[in-house]
Amino acid sequence: MAPTTTDIIVFAIWLTWACLSLTPEALKNGIYALVIPTQEVLKQILLSSEMSFAPGLLDVLQSKTPPTISFFKSLPLYLDKIWAVYLLVLQKPSHRPKIYIGCGTEKRTGVATRMGQYKRGENLPRYVQLALDDKYTISHKGLLCWSPLPTAAERPRLRAAFILLEAAFTLYFWAMVSRTKDYGLPRFCPWSLDTLEYDGCCSHVSLKEKVQDVDETLTPKQINVLDSERKLKNSRRDAVTRGPERTAISMKKTRERALATKKWACNLCNVTFGAKNQLEHHKKLQKHLDKAAGIVKAVKNPRANERHNENAAARRYYCSPCDYNAKTQQKLNAHLKRPKHLQKVALAQSSS
Repeated sequence: MAPTTTDIIVFAIWLTWACLSLTPEALKNGIYALVIPTQEVLKQILLSSEMSFAPGLLDVLQSKTPPTISFFKSLPLYLDKIWAVYLLVLQKPSHRPKIYIGCGTEKRTGVATRMGQYKRGENLPRYVQLALDDKYTISHKGLLCWSPLPTAAERPRLRAAFILLEAAFTLYFWAMVSRTKDYGLPRFCPWSLDTLEYDGCCSHVSLKEKVQDVDETLTPKQINVLDSERKLKNSRRDAVTRGPERTAISMKKTRERALATKKWACNLCNVTFGAKNQLEHHKKLQKHLDKAAGIVKAVKNPRANERHNENAAARRYYCSPCDYNAKTQQKLNAHLKRPKHLQKVALAQSSS
């Protein structure tokens, strides 16, 4: 039975421990028996983490009426370096809204990394993606609870606690997809599911997921030493690739990503470019303008044109530093004499 309290951390400790202890063993990762073996350990983790909760959350958790979408859309969003349990609101005109609950525990930038993935449309949960495909939009991102980034030694237990908080809030607000299945999990939602004004996008509860950074053979001191060594190694690597060399590497990766995803493509001419300015230049060429206007010019030498296209497809005359694909040896020779190419070759040689 939920406690009546004015301290939300007391409610959170009860809810998370009830979720962990009542969930069947087959539906949770066995690491919890090592990381959070007792309620007292869980209490110590949450109290020492400087955990903060969204304003008004305790009142909603203890209310006799279910939460509204308006409350969920009032949840704050901070993109500081914090770990957090977040909630998404998805809406579509003339349809029931949906919610999704997850957590962001990236070790360097925290929940900001996860929010960035939603902004870019990367690594989306299955039912969130399906909702977006169905013309829903993410109308709000907010945080239910959060804490400062932990030290390396604190990460394993606090990450387990955050996954546990995610699971507990998912069950309490019933953010699950089904309204009829119980998924073999305990029912904490204090309101009738028929009275909820939203549907869920969660396909499972997170307790079964792997908890990263857990190594019971290491002491906290050893974990911190290993983390310091990793940071030193990364700083040395960054020093090697700083300045013009780092810029060149970043530009190459951006160009390769654009070509792979066909971000800057002319579907009319069936060509793809590695940068936006290249596509804009292409659209000014007479060849593109003629094709857009429906003007078809007779090919003077069809066989030569076919051979040039074969050369381009096979990349016979390809310049790797500039990612330039010529159709003939003459065009490649002309490219190799250009100042821009010579500058890139010199830059590549100096970095190596």
